[in-house]
Amino acid sequence: GGYWLHVEGNVLTGTITSIGIGAFVDGPEIDMSRTASIPIQGTATYRGNGSGGYIGVYGTDVPGVAPGSGEIGEFTGVATFTANFQRRSVQGCVGCEGGFFAQGTFIDGATGETYDFETTANYQIRLGETSISANGSFVGNHVLVAGTGLPIVDTSGVWGGRFSSINDADGDPRLVAGTFAGAFTSRGGTRATYLGAFGAGKQ
Repeated sequence: GGYWLHVEGNVLTGTITSIGIGAFVDGPEIDMSRTASIPIQGTATYRGNGSGGYIGVYGTDVPGVAPGSGEIGEFTGVATFTANFQRRSVQGCVGCEGGFFAQGTFIDGATGETYDFETTANYQIRLGETSISANGSFVGNHVLVAGTGLPIVDTSGVWGGRFSSINDADGDPRLVAGTFAGAFTSRGGTRATYLGAFGAGKQ
């Protein structure tokens, strides 16, 4: 799994003509040609890694940061999921165990200065409960960011993935993998867009 950013134009002069971003997961166990065998009862938990990239622009609600400042970076955190096979549903979270480690570049909106940074933050990307289809895939549109300390007034997102076509000794899919993406805006105009990929093994 992974994510990418494609920029066209002259980055050095700030003349950008287009920007594209995306995320992906791949592998023989989650190939669309292979159907996962989903149990008809019971639950299972999965734990692994989630990582991605983000772009943010600050508004007026972050003390000490000039409005118009920007940030671009990468983040990683623990990804956790709970599958309820009787309900045929799954939900998850990236960052609910320990938040995120992030690194990137900050651009000061007042001075134009830039600097690189590394930090930890107690952010979480919560992936809301969604249905598991007969072939082991799922797609949901309940995604939100928590732990920012900002009054979020608008949020949107999508996530999805597939369960492994190989089961463990308990008869449950031995892993789950997928992608997620979203955006939010705070009351003070701070905006961020993010996307990433996850993979988690049965616990």
